[in-house]
Amino acid sequence: MKKLLLCLVGMASMLAAEAQEGSFFEPYRRTNLRLPSVPLIVNDPYFSIWSPYNNLYDGTTCHWTGQRKSISGLLRVDGVVYRFMGKEGDRLLKPVAPMADIGAWTAKVSYVKPATNWMQRDFNDSKWQTQRAAFGSPQEYPNIRTSWTGLNSDIYIRRHVTLTKEDLARDLWLIYSHDDKCEVYINGILAVQTGETWLQNEELILPANVKESLHVGDNIIAYHVHNTTGGANADIGLFANVKENYKDIRNAVQTSCDVMATNTYYSFRCGGIDLRLVFTAPMFLDDLNLLSTPINYVSYQVCSNDKRKHDVQIFFGTTPELAVIKNTQPTISRIQ
Repeated sequence: MKKLLLCLVGMASMLAAEAQEGSFFEPYRRTNLRLPSVPLIVNDPYFSIWSPYNNLYDGTTCHWTGQRKSISGLLRVDGVVYRFMGKEGDRLLKPVAPMADIGAWTAKVSYVKPATNWMQRDFNDSKWQTQRAAFGSPQEYPNIRTSWTGLNSDIYIRRHVTLTKEDLARDLWLIYSHDDKCEVYINGILAVQTGETWLQNEELILPANVKESLHVGDNIIAYHVHNTTGGANADIGLFANVKENYKDIRNAVQTSCDVMATNTYYSFRCGGIDLRLVFTAPMFLDDLNLLSTPINYVSYQVCSNDKRKHDVQIFFGTTPELAVIKNTQPTISRIQ
């Protein structure tokens, strides 16, 4: 919890508006480098956020490992909203039948090859074992609640999922982990079939023919995983996309990006307003107290580029994902 609080305090301080002179927003020299990734928040290996894109609004900001650490920046000019930082995601997945990293789920399980109609919704699985997910090698994969480690062995899983009318009205996604080969059936219809591979938290929107098989009430996810050798893993969940779409947001026009030792400078054009943005990491080796404090700064300046008055508001937003390794980890948020 301590690390979480430090990260949140750092973020709150970072987002405070800084009153600066105009010269502060000009780099002491211009750079023509195209960095593989542009540093934004650089404090320590955990509190470290970058933008690996040509423009700050081309994609989601991320940790140096590539994990999403989304920070969004919007500027409203005379009622028109411009995005200068981050990118709106195409989905926000809410668990309908969660994966085991959110909580253990139970299913009917068999370790011997069942009848050929085992994936059908009306198959009688009453004699199968009831066990807790996830399944696999506890020493190799997280959230394993039922050990399954046999080499060249199979697991057959039937997970009952109750859907509502509201669930069916949304796009539905499978998220699944497997080691090694796997196949997934939804109400008897094949949705996924892989070769010899092992992947974690793969995401797949349900194809139209698969979604058409779903109905209000009980549905079946039938999951077969074959472990060839080494570690084994089987986990699967169903998620609904609850994201609301906002169509009236325009991208700003990025006009410059300069990276210095402790500052990254951006400038943008947002209609009649020019926006300057500076990310500052006070990493001075002669001040260990400052160096060890989880605080970076974002400073901004807006000015008219058409000699007219404008009504301007700026917004920075983020989520608790900045303070966790996985978004399924619990967090506590509060407004100060």
